[in-house]
Amino acid sequence: MIVRAGRIYVRELIRGDQTAGFLYVGVGTGTTTETDNDTGLGTEMLRMLCIPSADGDRFGLFIASLSAMDYVGTTPSEWGLFTASSGGSMLLRKMKALSSAKTNLEELEISIKVEIK
Repeated sequence: MIVRAGRIYVRELIRGDQTAGFLYVGVGTGTTTETDNDTGLGTEMLRMLCIPSADGDRFGLFIASLSAMDYVGTTPSEWGLFTASSGGSMLLRKMKALSSAKTNLEELEISIKVEIK
């Protein structure tokens, strides 16, 4: 869900009032449903610098990865796209829990595709 704060930030970015792009993917273990008023994750574990790219002329693609040894035993359940490694503005928040805790045999790739209409 693209949240209200994210929409306002994009408007300010277009007007030139902001300069930072959305380059960080946050991962958390929160369990509350996303709402339009969210400004952060429910229970954030980490933020990772992502690899931004384009997928055609209407989509932005953002990819971040957790290695097999990262956060073993946790069950990531939420992620978001942010302008900074801490603090900053959040564009969107999504809830999607893993079916079980992450093991040291699993890598996790988070791919966020944002469509511009």
